[in-house]
Amino acid sequence: MINSFNKPVFFIRHHIIVLLCLILPGFHSSAQDVNYWVSQVGNTSSLLAGAAISGTFDNSGIFYNPGSLAFVENTGISLSGNAFYFNVYNIINGAGDGIDLKTTGLTGAPSLISGVLKNKKNPDFSITYAVINMNLYSNLFTVRNSMKYDVIGSVPGDEYYVGIYKYSNYFREDWVGAGISQKFFHSRFGIGISQFIAMRTQNYLRNASGQAFETDEPYSSPMASHTIYNDFIFRNISFVWKIGFNLQMDKFRLGFVVTTPKANLPILNGRLVRNDYVDIPSIDALVYKSTFVEKTPTIHRTPWMFDFGASVIREKNSVYLRLMTATRVKKYNMFKYTRGNQEYINLPPDEDDPYKSMWTALRPVVNFSIGYSRKLSKNLSFLGGISSDMNAYDEKNLPRETNYVPSIGYLDLYHLTAGTLWYEKRYRLTVGFSYTLGFSKYDMQQINLTSPSDETLLFGINDNSTVTRYNQLGFHFGFTYLFSLIEK
Repeated sequence: MINSFNKPVFFIRHHIIVLLCLILPGFHSSAQDVNYWVSQVGNTSSLLAGAAISGTFDNSGIFYNPGSLAFVENTGISLSGNAFYFNVYNIINGAGDGIDLKTTGLTGAPSLISGVLKNKKNPDFSITYAVINMNLYSNLFTVRNSMKYDVIGSVPGDEYYVGIYKYSNYFREDWVGAGISQKFFHSRFGIGISQFIAMRTQNYLRNASGQAFETDEPYSSPMASHTIYNDFIFRNISFVWKIGFNLQMDKFRLGFVVTTPKANLPILNGRLVRNDYVDIPSIDALVYKSTFVEKTPTIHRTPWMFDFGASVIREKNSVYLRLMTATRVKKYNMFKYTRGNQEYINLPPDEDDPYKSMWTALRPVVNFSIGYSRKLSKNLSFLGGISSDMNAYDEKNLPRETNYVPSIGYLDLYHLTAGTLWYEKRYRLTVGFSYTLGFSKYDMQQINLTSPSDETLLFGINDNSTVTRYNQLGFHFGFTYLFSLIEK
């Protein structure tokens, strides 16, 4: 058979398919915003809960272990996706006693387009490429509380209180990359390297207002008010490298991968707007603080990641293991300030630094995953897996309560996957489900709209009465087409 890698028609058909896939939107997930394994990529790798460091069935090795791609035998293109995710995220008492922060969503679409190019003259060498939607996260909480309450202590009787809280956080990160891989030592050992351009966008908004009125009559003026407005826009582009090693024997495989921290490029910029307006005559408080920063280079730091994988491959049953450790990322400001790109209005000198900054920090974490496959018939296999997904935010060294941080996520997550793989000579088709669970108690409230007072600036004191639950159900599908077959 002539290898179609050498035919112009292959490239035409190939790139038409890729372009059609690229116009489809990425998937949304209302999960945590500081977890590394919120989503897995690849057709079979996703159903194995990401336990693919020791080798993959498809082209997702460019992400999991570029060293394993040397063992892919045929030129092909993969399209994998998540037909939908249904999410329920609920923080009980998140905005005060009896006021929950809750959001639900139903969204989805492709997450990986990848391909491997092989040449019959050198079957031990592979060239790969991929477009990966690493994350498309969207979260929105909006609540309002109105009540009769004794807000102004120096005034007899109750006032009419109106409190509003809105939190919105959207970010998307896409990777575009290519890699090479080569077999060594009698075609049992593969070494590969892949380079990605990572493009990250984040839009963050946190707005809270509290007002006390003498009555609940329409159009009445407030006796006191307090408004907080935080708006953060972040754009960043950077390089990431993965270096992978893969040893494959008859029934046993080993893999090791190093993922580098991001190397930021000074191309895209960010913006920060912060306002804090307090007008409470009863305690003689009249304060207006404001910061406006724009056209400022951004910084996005990621840890070193070290992945270890092993698998035992048998005729009917196979087991896949993965262990990932990520290093610490110390506290840093996500803006790199330069002269001429910032403006401050009515900002007290002692609050200049923290009020103009957006901070984050990551702690070391260790995640694991276990995958399992069983051959059900000649062309059909069952795939399943379970994985941990520890939250990486470093609350100890950077408390959200006293720092401006663009996230609220604090849950550790656990993922369960199951599905089937159907394979023919030129086709691979996967269909399956995933379930994600997160649970936590006694975390700090986001805001308190149920016990306001003028002494606490029209918001109550946050307590630790929350119960947080997160559940996600996903439907996954994937398709691989082999454009050519290299005959042995």
